Amino acid sequence: MNRIEINDNHRRALTNRMRQVIRSLDEFVHLLHSRQSKIEPQRVREISERIEVSRQKVQAFCARFGLILENPRDPLWTIQVGVSYMWEMLEDCKSDPLRGYGDVPAETKPVLDEEIQSIIDVIESISSAARDDKLPCGHIGRGQTASAIL
Repeated sequence: MNRIEINDNHRRALTNRMRQVIRSLDEFVHLLHSRQSKIEPQRVREISERIEVSRQKVQAFCARFGLILENPRDPLWTIQVGVSYMWEMLEDCKSDPLRGYGDVPAETKPVLDEEIQSIIDVIESISSAARDDKLPCGHIGRGQTASAIL
């Protein structure tokens, strides 16, 4: 298959999601083989085979789109990528996206959205700090202490 070129933002977003899929598959394997598991061996093998096929499918997808799933050596980059993923998840917690699960009461919407946004703001400050290595350790963002944000 020919490699498909995508922009850096798409590459980061897809890499985050595929990395999470692989982590989930790893967790499934761990659960299947845990000592508490009472699943019959034949069923464990069947599920394990399907997990492996899924892993191979994800790896083929990553190869086709030039995604690298290994964690980079730069922890600051890893933090920034993780914050981007958390931002996407948290945005989906706001009232408009939640409508897919049923109507959010009108009186709840502003409170919910405000609380989620305050979490997003704090999480984004982690990325800001990771981008600027000149910040003192006690600061969340430029001139903001943890207590000021919380």
